[in-house]
Amino acid sequence: MRVLTRFLTSAMDARHFPAPLFPEIAFLGRSNVGKSSVINSLVGKKLARTSSTPGRTRSINFFEVRWPGKPKPELVFTDLPGYG
Repeated sequence: MRVLTRFLTSAMDARHFPAPLFPEIAFLGRSNVGKSSVINSLVGKKLARTSSTPGRTRSINFFEVRWPGKPKPELVFTDLPGYG
């Protein structure tokens, strides 16, 4: 079964984070290890932008995830910039 996804927002600091209404899974790791690729693999489509150049994700990107037939999102995936 394929999940339904939607880009929520991109934030540079906590003032711009979406309200914490749902459980959140944050993807954290060094630059260019595949955090965005893992998100894309889990949802079954190209949702998070990927690049072969390290350090391309500079903001924190939020994506809502919802199962078909459910009226509201179930959780939020958060794609963090790489470190190191």
